[in-house]
This record gives sequence, C-alpha cells and structure tokens, in this order.
Amino acid sequence: MSSQSGKVWKLGLAPGPLDSQSPWVYHKTAHRVFYEQPLRDRQDCDDLIFFNESGEITESSIANLVGLLGGQKVTPPRSSGILAGTFRGELLACGEIVEQRLSKQDIVLAKEIYLINSVQKWMPA
Repeated sequence: MSSQSGKVWKLGLAPGPLDSQSPWVYHKTAHRVFYEQPLRDRQDCDDLIFFNESGEITESSIANLVGLLGGQKVTPPRSSGILAGTFRGELLACGEIVEQRLSKQDIVLAKEIYLINSVQKWMPA
C-alpha cells in the first residue's frame, strides 16, 4: 500500500485515554477538541494514536488505524470507541481487513501501520 502523496506519517501516542462511551467518538462532528489539543501539544508528530480507558488502540485524529499483525491487516472494532469510517467499512466488507482489539504492544509489534480514510485512502505510518 502506498499513500497518494508518498508521505510516511510520523505517529505518537496520545497522552491519555479517550472515553469509549462518549457519543463524540462515534459520530463525525465539529466537536473535536479531545483530538485537537493533544495533537497541538505534540509538534514532533503528524498525528497521534489514541486509545480508550482499557488501553485498547482506537484511531488517529483524522483516520482509522490498520496494523499488519501475523500476516493479517487488522483494525480496532467499533466497540473500542472509534468513528467507523466509510473506507474502513469498504475494506471490512471486501475482507481486506478484519476487526481485532489492539493493544499498545500490538502497535509496537506490527510489521506495518497505516492510517486510512476515504479522502487519502492508505497512509503509511
């Protein structure tokens, strides 16, 4: 997979968890301060990987996350507290990716990491 721009995104880990029960993480709205403020505080990163109160990886501030683990492309389930993006839905429907709960350790061990969204498609990180 290659990005449309050729850019490889530099990711960092968010400083604290998101509330997986908050309605704001499941719906696309203009209320995004819980993503924007931590990212402003990390000028060394292009984006951050967020996680929930159980330590499960959720998404980035602009995209869903996919990791290559054990030869399989996996993405966190909606129940972890994510906005279920349309491109993610397409990839799940055609079997290109599968849902799996992801820990911070899983991301460290992933052979590849991608951010995905309907605008930029696959963004290597």
